[in-house]
Amino acid sequence: WIDHGGHPELSVASEYNSDQQMLTVNIDQTQTVDDVTPIFRFPVEIEWVNGDKRGRVTYEITEMTAACYIPLPNEPDYVLIDPDGWLLAEIEYKQPTAALLKQAGDAERVLARRDAIVQLGSKSPSDDIMATLTRILRYDPMSGIRSAAADALAELGGEDARDSVMVGLVDSDPNVRNRVIYALGSFEGDEVAYTALERIATSSELDALRGSAIDAA
Repeated sequence: WIDHGGHPELSVASEYNSDQQMLTVNIDQTQTVDDVTPIFRFPVEIEWVNGDKRGRVTYEITEMTAACYIPLPNEPDYVLIDPDGWLLAEIEYKQPTAALLKQAGDAERVLARRDAIVQLGSKSPSDDIMATLTRILRYDPMSGIRSAAADALAELGGEDARDSVMVGLVDSDPNVRNRVIYALGSFEGDEVAYTALERIATSSELDALRGSAIDAA
């Protein structure tokens, strides 16, 4: 990172083999390697979570393609790559919806929760996804996580998502309300969303929120 240009761009995939009781995590460096950007060598931490049990292992990555094998008696609920977010790299790791729903509720890993919420917003809408994101927006103690849930609901689109986003208009944190306002602005042509933005633009006591509502509308 210091003596050369670029940074690792990682594509990660995982698979659990119940017969072998083995979790395999494949890590590929996908950055263009040339005279400026090398194949990087670095340690990567992998954390697995199953119910209230979790474990962590570290692997040294030295090649463009690496396979990490972790013996586990049961399939994990989800797997985290670089769980503490210290690695200076771009990591693409897409997990199944069931894993993301559980990861979104991981009380110990804020970065992992946010990543799961963002990925849920790119999935096809389902009752489970809608219920999880709505619950997070309503009750999560962290404002940044509530804001991420509002954005994810807006990405899903549709009237149900719009109604869930509107719950955030009464959030105690004005920063969250601001994100909710912009989320509502993404529902183009939606009369209910537009009416809500119009009301905020003309009646909010906070100039910043009025301005956001005008901008979002």
